[in-house]
Amino acid sequence: MIYPVFLIFFVVLYINFTLFRRINKTNSYHQIYLVTHFTSQTLIILNFCLYLSLDVALPLLLISSIKVISLLSIFKFIASINKQKRAQLNLIDGILFILFFGVYLINFSGLEITNFNFNVFASDTFMSLIKTYFYNYKDVVFVFTLISIYYSSKIVIDIYKLYKNEKIEESTKINILKFSYLYITLFLSSTFISSLFIILNLLNIPSSFILLFNKLLIISSLLVLIAIPFLLKNISSIKPFSSKKFMSEFKQIDSFLIDEKPYLKPTYTLSNLSADLNLGSHSIRQAVKINRNMTVPKYLNSHRINYACSQIESGFLDKFSVSALVNECGFGSQQSFNRSFKQFCNKTPNEYLTSLKRP
Repeated sequence: MIYPVFLIFFVVLYINFTLFRRINKTNSYHQIYLVTHFTSQTLIILNFCLYLSLDVALPLLLISSIKVISLLSIFKFIASINKQKRAQLNLIDGILFILFFGVYLINFSGLEITNFNFNVFASDTFMSLIKTYFYNYKDVVFVFTLISIYYSSKIVIDIYKLYKNEKIEESTKINILKFSYLYITLFLSSTFISSLFIILNLLNIPSSFILLFNKLLIISSLLVLIAIPFLLKNISSIKPFSSKKFMSEFKQIDSFLIDEKPYLKPTYTLSNLSADLNLGSHSIRQAVKINRNMTVPKYLNSHRINYACSQIESGFLDKFSVSALVNECGFGSQQSFNRSFKQFCNKTPNEYLTSLKRP
């Protein structure tokens, strides 16, 4: 008999082979974690296939560790793209693995921190395998659930950080968000529901409907990747940003502002600058952020203040008022001008003028 899980196994194997084949020098810093994730998924499904066909299963410690690695590798994949370099394992990762191994040893020795009766409410093969694993290792279920919640939350937080990261190219953000919506969300939901299903059975609460829903989530997440091959291809094409590219663009931006002084118009904004230079708004924001660590409005104001200082040095305030200088420099209000002047010069305009007159 051919079970659907055998077909799923070959689907995951194909995905993993495709990703492995696309590893290169520019994407290996993140792609290796994605390959690790799908290798883990392949082993988990293979284990289920072996149980169905030969009534043989990998040891609990091994298969549970593989499941944790599957979650960890997705987290490190997102973190690597966020950092633009390979994310390393840290102290918390080590502590969680030690905790997991410690609880396993406690249950292995015959001791239990919790005391539940494992009642099987579903006559499913999956449930039979779960009972085989966790009948004497109930505490391992709870620890694994806590670890799953931790890494799931870290994944969500890092995806949000990536979306807000000015150094990440817009195309990369779009590809990661698509991958998150179409796969990671389903994967995390499946992981959470699997743990919930086991815990409900430990608490003697019937939950067979959850098992069916979980199967649909697993199958859907994998079929999406097969049905949309360009998604995996786009993920593999992600590479670190080029600082040289943004340096060239920044020189173009800075030279234009110095020569043309368009910022002297109070209404001049990022959209105007983008149109004048025929550069994307996101590229301008990245170039300014990387080279000056400023937002574009702040960067435009820095040019206005530099112009104001040159006007003061040429005697502008000897003939005109500060209000006239505000209008001359392109500020919309004197309050904004005073705040920016103090920020960049650490002095008020009059204090700056006084310092110029000192011998």
